[in-house]
Amino acid sequence: MSVSMMIRCFFALMLSTMLITGAAAQQAPQGSCLLPSGQWCWPLTTVNYGAVCSCTTPQGPVQGVMQ
Repeated sequence: MSVSMMIRCFFALMLSTMLITGAAAQQAPQGSCLLPSGQWCWPLTTVNYGAVCSCTTPQGPVQGVMQ
C-alpha cells in the first residue's frame, strides 16, 4: 500500500468518525448529558458544553458529556 493511499484511508476514517460522533451529539437536546451508551439524561448540575456531567439513573449514577 502506498503512502498516499494510507493517508487517504486515514482521512476517510477520521471523517467518518467525526460524522458518526456529530450525529450522536445532535440527537441529545441542548443542556442534556450524553451518556456513553448514546442515551441522554438531564444532569444533576449544569456544566459547560463538553464537560463531564453526572446523572442519576435507575441503574445508579452515570457520567457523560454535556451537550
